[in-house]
Amino acid sequence: MGNSRGPVVAAIALAAVLWPLARSPQSDGFPLSNYPMFTQQRPAVTSIQTAYGVDRDGNETILDPQKIAGTSEIIQAAAVVERSTVDGTAHLLCEEIAGRLRRDASEGVVGGIVDVVVVTEIHDVVLSLTAERAPIDRTEHARCPVLP
Repeated sequence: MGNSRGPVVAAIALAAVLWPLARSPQSDGFPLSNYPMFTQQRPAVTSIQTAYGVDRDGNETILDPQKIAGTSEIIQAAAVVERSTVDGTAHLLCEEIAGRLRRDASEGVVGGIVDVVVVTEIHDVVLSLTAERAPIDRTEHARCPVLP
C-alpha cells in the first residue's frame, strides 16, 4: 500500500503557494498581505501639514512632535496638525504650540523663535529628496507670536 497522502499534501501546498496569484492586487488581509500601502502607485506630489518656529530674521525651523502636539510620536503630531488644518482650528493649535514654547522659554530653554506658523505645503516627492526641497505651493493656516 503506497502513501496516498503525499500527493494530497503536495497539491495543498502548491495551491497555497499559487493562491495569492488569484487574489486581487487590492486585496489585503489575513493570512496574506501584499502590502498595498507600499505597492500601489503613488502620486508625484503630496501635501504635508506641519508647524514651524520662525526666528526674528524670518528663518523657519520645523518643530518637533513634542512642541507641536505634546507627544514624541511623529505620526500622531502630523495627524494633529492635519486635523487642525482641515477643521479650521489651526489658530488654536498655533496658540497651543506657542504656549509650549513660552513655557520652555520660562524654563530657560532659548531657541530664538518669535512666531509659530501652521502650514500646508505641496511637495514634489522626488525633488524633495534632492537639494531642491522648496515646496511647490504653500498655504499658511495660522501665525501667532510666541511672546505676547
